[in-house]
Amino acid sequence: MLEGGIPDGVGASAIFRPMTWLRLSAGGAYNFVAFGFRGGVSVAPFYFPFTPSLNLDVGHFLGGDATPILATAFQGTGYDVPNSALLKQVAYDYADATLGLEFGIPKTFTIFLRLGVSYLRTTLHGFQELVQQSAAGANNPPDTSITAQDPTITLTAPSIKLGVIVYF
Repeated sequence: MLEGGIPDGVGASAIFRPMTWLRLSAGGAYNFVAFGFRGGVSVAPFYFPFTPSLNLDVGHFLGGDATPILATAFQGTGYDVPNSALLKQVAYDYADATLGLEFGIPKTFTIFLRLGVSYLRTTLHGFQELVQQSAAGANNPPDTSITAQDPTITLTAPSIKLGVIVYF
């Protein structure tokens, strides 16, 4: 299976289909910051050229530096992306629940569009460094008397995926 979406990035997975209506998948993904891994289960109740599907996926992206991606995204907007410690180690876990429409020949290939909701969880690494630098001011050394823990953030957001499944 090849797919692209938000927050899953682009990915490739192997699929095991123990029954015509059930698919289990596992593979790797890339979100343009770091590599990760994913797994999922899909139920497609009909073995027809057009069928709905219910899909549950989970994944984890390893830490990577998001500074270059954000700098490119905001290039020409007049906004400079700060060289922040928060962007140096971006990693997250996610879980998706989507409903999809699948088109194709179920025995050979399928093209799908899936929409749903995602739950994301990440920790902002380098938060203490950011707080210490902000408290000290722009041209002063960091205020090391301040301590802070890296906060964990959770987010629920829309999810969309587009992909193709080819069976061998």
